[in-house]
Amino acid sequence: MFDQVSFTTKVADIFDANGKRIDRTLGRGIYREDTGELISICGPNHKTVDHIDVLNPILQQITDQGYDLIERNTLTRSALYDLKGKKGCFVSAKVEKNGAVMRTDIITGDFTNPVAGFNRSGTDGNTLFKRITILNSHDGSLAVHVNDSYLRLVCLNGMTTAQWSVNTRAKHTLGLNVNSLREKILRSLEMSANDPETFALYARTAVTRAQAIEYFQRTIARLANDSAGNLKWSEALVQDLLGRFDCEDQTVFGIWNAMTEWATHGTRKANASALGTLLSREQRVATAMRADEFGKLLAA
Repeated sequence: MFDQVSFTTKVADIFDANGKRIDRTLGRGIYREDTGELISICGPNHKTVDHIDVLNPILQQITDQGYDLIERNTLTRSALYDLKGKKGCFVSAKVEKNGAVMRTDIITGDFTNPVAGFNRSGTDGNTLFKRITILNSHDGSLAVHVNDSYLRLVCLNGMTTAQWSVNTRAKHTLGLNVNSLREKILRSLEMSANDPETFALYARTAVTRAQAIEYFQRTIARLANDSAGNLKWSEALVQDLLGRFDCEDQTVFGIWNAMTEWATHGTRKANASALGTLLSREQRVATAMRADEFGKLLAA
């Protein structure tokens, strides 16, 4: 299983165009052991953390809780319907840059349907499945990173949460703490039982279009203030998010889904990394949901 991420790496010397070895204090190379390919340059203190070594303890913790693992790189609604309510999970492991960057999404059969009064696509339209995401890189673009969120059945949006309760990052210079990963995954699975009440609150809290515009301006679309200290924002992003919000119910749940739909399905810049763009946008959504302005929407 998981052939894309199961290769191992080694750190070795690198050489210039004339075949002269480069001083190790200036940099070393990270090579795939299966192909011998150089996939990244690292500093003298870097410790390689292979993708499979990050993934294995997490998968073991999940199977220890009684879940069956099913490798599935392409998710469909019909497959998720079959998974719903079962003690199983889909595992999608993908890489970029010749294996230098990995993202693995784990979707469990655990679900919640918090939007009883708004099911645009039928009874199960807004079912949310538990999702755990694991990221790792060999090119310095990100540290070992694990977070939890949800996947919305109706649109397959990755529903990033404000808390990212399992969120953990580990620098490669420090090595990998396997026990910490296992503990955080267990905590994530346990804490998910508290989420439906929160999501139901989102679903019943009304938001006007004007409130949505102001929220987007002050959070996810916000730019650095101008020289006079005035608030600035990306109007293009505000309009993009507003268009998505207009297609949802006018609630905090609709705000949440507009942002996560942009993160999951929004157009990215030419030649931009798909995995890197997704992570960056998910982080922006989480930050926006932790902002005071989100609490004000719920309190209005």
